[in-house]
Amino acid sequence: MIEKATSYLEQANNFYVNLMFCAASKNILQSKFDKNKYLYTIFCLEIIEGGKFIIFIKLFKPTKRKNKHGYLLKIEQNTTQIFETINEANNYVNSFISSFSEHERILNNLVEIEDNIPAGSAILLVNGWEKSILDHFNYIVKNSLQTNSE
Repeated sequence: MIEKATSYLEQANNFYVNLMFCAASKNILQSKFDKNKYLYTIFCLEIIEGGKFIIFIKLFKPTKRKNKHGYLLKIEQNTTQIFETINEANNYVNSFISSFSEHERILNNLVEIEDNIPAGSAILLVNGWEKSILDHFNYIVKNSLQTNSE
């Protein structure tokens, strides 16, 4: 499996990207459509050659049991969308965010990240950021379970 992941990152490094944003819900949210509670991460890469935008969304459902990684979360949805223009990408992001009750987001400070980086490096940066967000999500879910049991 490690060889496959390394090969994937090496192939991704053939493309250069701008890391446009990384965001996550700050707290557990209610969906406007199914009334379930969720947490999410979303990030966007701009592929330099070709100018396309790729948006990655992971939607997590809080659980009472830990998953195999030790988190009180279940991945409910994991989607990737490619857009030709920034307007299409913005419309998609706005539609996704507005599908939840009004909420605050955690934004990754991208100031220290250079533009025009290999995609494999960008993926590793996002994975590191996402790990810290999942730790935050786990803390939120654990606290919500303790509050509900009191």
